[in-house]
Amino acid sequence: GDAPLLGNMVKRVAFLGAWWADDRKPDRVFDVFVAMREKLAEAEKNQNAYVRKNEFKDLFEEALQRIANEPDENRRKWFQNILLKAIDQPRDHSEHRLFLRLTDELTADAHKILASLDLPLTASDRQLDRNGYLEAKSGVSRLRVDDILDELVRTGLVNRDRLKGPDPSIPIRHQGSLLDTTGGMQAEGPETYGQRDLSYMSTTLGRDFIAYRRG
Repeated sequence: GDAPLLGNMVKRVAFLGAWWADDRKPDRVFDVFVAMREKLAEAEKNQNAYVRKNEFKDLFEEALQRIANEPDENRRKWFQNILLKAIDQPRDHSEHRLFLRLTDELTADAHKILASLDLPLTASDRQLDRNGYLEAKSGVSRLRVDDILDELVRTGLVNRDRLKGPDPSIPIRHQGSLLDTTGGMQAEGPETYGQRDLSYMSTTLGRDFIAYRRG
């Protein structure tokens, strides 16, 4: 009652989704209601114009439908994070919808691999080859890593040209001298894509998607 904007949007989705016939769906969306109530109050206070646009209402309805239909708690949280971040940092409506769709359609292993690409490399990490490192960080079997990377390439989140290196376990030569004998990622220059992690493999879309998914 004290959040009419939220209430009006929820009514439509609840009716279309027949939530009264299934207790699971109201339970799944409860957390996002609490978060959205606070976020919309903040947005109103700051005179955020985006939350008054039809694009936001459409985005909220789509996100709410996906959350209500999603059994996985992690994915529900990611949908919520994207929605909340869009209020603070709105982008083109098609980009917001793409982030929701990617959250829904990527396999669980693809989510795990993608989230591990920007984790800082440690000294022990640098002794591993790429697939061994991704297995250690993501929990995905190294036997599946190549297939998952192909999936991320097809969805535009990873750059295929950058899958070939540099490998964390391969020393990198820069200006004629060996920078590091224990692992090339440890001291590589900008021209070799990354310095502290494997984020050089991600496309701009991949990095943006992870940023919104994390909230």
